[in-house]
Amino acid sequence: MKRFFVFKNGLLVLLLLFALFNTSVIPQTGPTVSGAVIRHADPYALGTGDMLKILFYEDGSITDPGQAVSAVVQEDGTIFVPLLGSIVATGKQPRELETQIRKSASRYLSMPIVRVEIVNYQSHYITLLGAFRFQAIYPLTRPAMLTDAIVEHGGLLPEADVTRLAVIRKNGDRININLQSYYELGDSSQDIPLYHGDKVFAPVMEEPFLLKATRVAQIAVLVIQVITLVIVLTQ
Repeated sequence: MKRFFVFKNGLLVLLLLFALFNTSVIPQTGPTVSGAVIRHADPYALGTGDMLKILFYEDGSITDPGQAVSAVVQEDGTIFVPLLGSIVATGKQPRELETQIRKSASRYLSMPIVRVEIVNYQSHYITLLGAFRFQAIYPLTRPAMLTDAIVEHGGLLPEADVTRLAVIRKNGDRININLQSYYELGDSSQDIPLYHGDKVFAPVMEEPFLLKATRVAQIAVLVIQVITLVIVLTQ
């Protein structure tokens, strides 16, 4: 019973030493991308599933509350507006849709002012995978560059390898990205635009072979020392 108790405690000591050692050798710092500057991007293009609110103001004035109409972009790319009927929305920017609706509404209203607001983005999205602070599917509310998307959605983990990012397009094409070249050398070709359906993968930094070998050797020494201690205590 005594030997079992000593062996059990020795095993706990071994696990504790391994946990402490493993924590101490994992790199705790690394390149991050927290310093990107967010640039202004082009307006969002509407797509299937987007929920809209359309406001109508009559007589060229927006001082009155106006009349609001809700609409959802259907699978055929259209929205339905009472009295005006079906209007093609897919691929149009909100301002372009406003112009189209205003022309149709001018048959019934005097000097109409139309405003289109996006209530919920549903049609465009990107996916962040790997060593991101928040892995998730995010709506692509406007055309965005890679660095913009990373910063806006929480950034990378310290252990992320910014030299080996990958962007996988919706059609399966893979683009290898080295953000270290972008930040340190100003290589703008590494900051690419993201499109609907893109997946961005950030791997974890690999340990150098020498560091791995050193860690294995240190663990072996600790194991031998703990086993020796257990043998001595059980005699």
